[in-house]
Amino acid sequence: MSDGRRYEPIEHPGWFGLFTRDEYPGALRNGTRIVKVLTLPGDAHPVGTRGVVLGSMGHPEVGLGYFVEWETKTRVAVFVEANKIDAAPGRASG
Repeated sequence: MSDGRRYEPIEHPGWFGLFTRDEYPGALRNGTRIVKVLTLPGDAHPVGTRGVVLGSMGHPEVGLGYFVEWETKTRVAVFVEANKIDAAPGRASG
């Protein structure tokens, strides 16, 4: 699914790492509290790590991904594939 916009990561003052605050159609909304549900070799954060969605981007041939801020690494934007996170139970989205 695409809405024709370009989703490009940019610098944000006070943050480490480029990210977008855009919301890709059908993605979890920015501000949604998330939890990591899948960890693969080389990942820095284990299953159960909590965070918040900063933005999302996707492509029909590549899939959906999110820029997140993990509770263990504040003010650091990290890109995560959609299948590795889920909305945290009992947490409202922003």
